[in-house]
Order: sequence, then structure tokens, then C-alpha cells
Amino acid sequence: MQRQLLIVLSLMMGTAAYAGGGGVPTTGAGSLKGPTTVCAGDFNTYTLEEGFNICFSSGSFAVQGGTIQSGQTTTEVPHDVIVQWTNNTTAPITGRILYSQAYYDVECDFNKAPKISDKDLFVTINPNPSSVNIGSSVGLVISGQDYIFSTTSSNAVGFNWNVSGGSIQGNASGSSIRVRPTNGSCQLSVSVRAFATNCAGNTINSAQRSRTVNIPVPGRPGNIQGPQYVGAQGDFKNYSVTPGANATSHRWYFAPGAQFLFGGNTTGPNITIFSNTNSSTASTVSVVAKTSCGESAPRSKTITGGTTPPFGRGVAPEELPMLMPMEDTKVYPSPAKLGDAITIEVPALNDVVAVRILDIQGRLISNLTPAETTEVSLADWEPGLYIVQTVRQQMVSTVQFSVE
Repeated sequence: MQRQLLIVLSLMMGTAAYAGGGGVPTTGAGSLKGPTTVCAGDFNTYTLEEGFNICFSSGSFAVQGGTIQSGQTTTEVPHDVIVQWTNNTTAPITGRILYSQAYYDVECDFNKAPKISDKDLFVTINPNPSSVNIGSSVGLVISGQDYIFSTTSSNAVGFNWNVSGGSIQGNASGSSIRVRPTNGSCQLSVSVRAFATNCAGNTINSAQRSRTVNIPVPGRPGNIQGPQYVGAQGDFKNYSVTPGANATSHRWYFAPGAQFLFGGNTTGPNITIFSNTNSSTASTVSVVAKTSCGESAPRSKTITGGTTPPFGRGVAPEELPMLMPMEDTKVYPSPAKLGDAITIEVPALNDVVAVRILDIQGRLISNLTPAETTEVSLADWEPGLYIVQTVRQQMVSTVQFSVE
């Protein structure tokens, strides 16, 4: 009995050698074994194992997401295939090994066509950069008051930006950032590195790129709008400009020796000019736009004074035979606050005809009873510039105050 069993085992072993070139025939085509999660650029070995109860004839392999380095075809099993996976990925992708097997059931019968088994093995390919590239320079686009810096990279997953002289508006980790200069800053400096993560979980940084930008002075204001003729002493006119681009303030000034005075704030785009003497001499008023980084080129306008008193501001001509300097009447506080009160002091009341409050357009706001000291409530007033006009028998004086 033992002898019969040995003979049967010997026959089976002979059949196995014939059918598969070595190994024991088993049922079904063989399967491919190997890693299903890999790092980009790696070389990995995959083994086609023997099938079960078959006669293996041949096998062939194809790869998506990589290249076969050796073992693309075989007539023997087990068989190793070496694959190098692509390194051209910045995010996980799916690779695929397609393997086709020709075989016969149990024993080889070369008079028949073999059976074909087409299978595939899917593989996750994780990014595995050894270095991260970055563009050779940092781009710049100016958009209003913001500066947009940008760079490029073909294999980065993010960017680290550092900014001096401003603050990042919005996304701070993309390939471009929007930076708004800090008030008072005249220079912006940025630096950036691209980064990625390899299969070991380590961060890989690119070389650093930097750029420094000087913030320019503001644009020139528009032409000065307003009349050429200001008037005689005590008269005034209003002037304005379109603000200079990116200006934070303006500066108005006269040519040396001008007989004019400014009323109110001289840092905005609107201004009031008073004539301080009775003279028809021409002069020049100019304005520049300003930031903390400098001033624009100026805009200028020629203006002239006059010798005819400024009638028509609520005062009859016979009341204005001459004008006094503006220091005659005092108003305080100035600027005054809405809801508070101002005090008006008028010295030498014996020849005072009237005390009036006018707005900056020359419209009558209030007729006051002349007194050495008068308190006026500002409860219902509007913010702006105002003028107190003191009319005497032989003279008129004006003084300006503001309400905030």
C-alpha cells in the first residue's frame, strides 16, 4: 500500500513539473502580490504567484502611472516584475498594474487555445518630492492701495510668505498674496518659500525668493477749482481739488508775500481763502497731495485781491466804509463741539452797529444783540466753518471759528 502511494505522488510531481515549469498545479490563474501603497519615484517588486490546479503558459504586464523596469513577460511562475512609479505628482494618485495570464486547466494541452485571465492591481502613489521648485522671481501687480505679490511652483502644496511693512489681506498660503501697506510705511518687503511633504511626513522647502518695493508718493491733485478773484479785505472764496491718488492728506500754501489767509483745515482737498488786505496784487495758491512717504508735484492757481469792500454779505454798503484787522473780535473755543456753546467777546461797544454770524458761504445764520460778552449755544448747528462779523460805524471786522 505504501509503495502504491509513493508511485502516485511521483506521478503527480512529474505532471506538475511539466505543466508549470515547476510547482504544483492548482485551481485558477495566479495572482499578483506586492505593495499597494507606494511613494512616488520608488522601485517596487511585484510577484506573480502560481495558479491553483492549472498549467501556466505565459504572462505579460502593463503599467499605468509608472514604467516596468524588468520582467514584462514570462513563461515561468513565480515571476517578479520591477516597477518604478512616476515622480510627477503633488497629490496622491492611483497607479495600476494590468497582468494577463494564458493557462490550461489542470494539464497543458497544446492542441487547444489557452484560457486568458486579465486582472489588475491598483496602487496608491503618494507624493515623495526630494526637492521643491519655485519661480526665479516674485511678481508684482499694484491694485489700488494693495500690492499683489506672486510666485510659481510645479510641485508645491503650499507657500510660506513673510511680509514687512504691511499686512496680508485674505489667503496667506497661496501662490499669490494681497498686501496692504501699514500706515506710515514707505517700503514693503516680502519673502516666500514653496513647500511640500514627502512620504516620510517630512516638510521639504524650496529656495527663498524675495522682493522689496518702495511705496511711491501720491498722485498729483486735480486742477484747483474756484474763482481767480478773492476780493478785498474780509472777503473770501472757496477752492477745491480732486484728491491725489492714494493721498492721505494735502498741503495748501501761498507764494511768499501773499496778502491772503487760509480759513479752516489746510490738509483736505477743500479750502477757504480770505483776503487780508485791500490790494489788487496777484498771488499764487498751491496744493500738493501727501503721504508719510512724500509729496506729489503741486497744482497752482493765480488769485487776485481787490480794493472794494465785500458788500452783499448781509451788510449794507453804507455800513462798510472801511475794514479792520480780524483780531478785533474774539471767539472761543475754536474748534467748538456740537452741543456746547461759544463765547464772543466784542471790545469797545460804543460804535458797534451789528454783530452777525455767517456760514462759510456768506449766508446769515444769526443777528446778535451787541454785547461785550455773548454766549451762543451750538445745539442745533452743523459741523463746519463760520464767521463772526462785527460792524462798527466806520469799520467792519471778521473772525472765523469752526464747529466739530
